[in-house]
Amino acid sequence: MIGHKIRPKAQLTEPSNPLGEADLRLWLSAEFNVSVAGGSVATWGDLSGNASGVAQSVAGSKPVDTATINSRHAIHFAAAGTQDFLNNSNVAALAPTAGVTLVMVARFTDLTAAIQFFGGRGDTGNHGYYMGRVNDGLSFHVGNGADNDAAKDVTEPAVNVPYIYTGKWDGTNIFIRRDGVQRAQKGFAGSLDYTLTPDFALGQITDYTVGRALTGDIAEVFVFGTALSNANCLLLEQYLGAKYAITVP
Repeated sequence: MIGHKIRPKAQLTEPSNPLGEADLRLWLSAEFNVSVAGGSVATWGDLSGNASGVAQSVAGSKPVDTATINSRHAIHFAAAGTQDFLNNSNVAALAPTAGVTLVMVARFTDLTAAIQFFGGRGDTGNHGYYMGRVNDGLSFHVGNGADNDAAKDVTEPAVNVPYIYTGKWDGTNIFIRRDGVQRAQKGFAGSLDYTLTPDFALGQITDYTVGRALTGDIAEVFVFGTALSNANCLLLEQYLGAKYAITVP
């Protein structure tokens, strides 16, 4: 049965997909399926039923279960030292080619590093998809094997403030949304290519470049194998806004 609680918590019940099916490929909530030993996270299990969860076996690279957003659990990633990240490899469900939507409830706790990745299944070249801060804003990036591009929200995030970020690509355009509002759109056509990106990662991306890891917290992650409509994006963002006390229209 999916949604098994690792931690007992008052009034906490097994969740259901807020959008029904909608081609949900991955759902991580820090309230559920987090295996913790000594505060360090070894695995974070998938609620979607696709067995797409993420893990970390290297002690020095494990994030910690010490953060909360609106009194709900969040996973803290630190870029210092060996860099914290969680990942999986060669999970077919996380390699959609014709459309994708990535939604995260996350915050930066330090913005000293100009480049920090929330994660995804992509690289800084021409492959896959990922979300992160690149110098002057939060971007959603996609690559078709021969080229890449990104939609960027150029308004800098504030330190220690949680946001709901939604990145999507529909085969023709890339979109980035923040807290229920579209922030940018960029034309980009083709099919997503994963030739050099077998890993889906959180706190990093596939190339694992030192100095580009996340210093911050992630509370919830969704991946859909299609570009959600704006109406469905807003439904999910409103659900998350109510859950984490983030204002959404």
